Amino acid sequence: MKTSRDTLIRSACLLLMVLLSTSAIPQPGSAQVRVGPDLIVAETEFGYVDASTGEIIASRRIDTSQHPGFGWRVKLEGQARTVRYREEFILPAPAKVWQVGHHTTVAPDRASAVTEGDAQLDGQMDIRNGWIHTPGDPKGLHVMRIWLDGVLVAEFDFILY
Repeated sequence: MKTSRDTLIRSACLLLMVLLSTSAIPQPGSAQVRVGPDLIVAETEFGYVDASTGEIIASRRIDTSQHPGFGWRVKLEGQARTVRYREEFILPAPAKVWQVGHHTTVAPDRASAVTEGDAQLDGQMDIRNGWIHTPGDPKGLHVMRIWLDGVLVAEFDFILY
């Protein structure tokens, strides 16, 4: 019984955190986010990844039995250069198994991870990352926050079911 109560409290806190923090992030149609004097965020998107094309199909509710791959993309405009990115990925409960590369650090509680690295912007002025939901991974409300050069440029709350 304690585990269910703890999970409920954790989920409620996560939902409250999402609701309180999303108002600070520019929404579609609002002023563009500037990443230094030479770059602006032109567009952000989140959704499931179409397995046949690799394109992101916008969605905040993803049926993982149909679309296990999901991710985000930030399109930039301005001067090409190297950009430092940081992605925080918060799950509704700890994951039993994390399959991550060397740029990702999993939190001790196994319910979140941070991915950091550098992206070279040249001919293609966008940055993207994705994940795959595997059997046994937690379902429910998830959150991703994306920073570029220390500037919070996107926050995506989404449900995997």
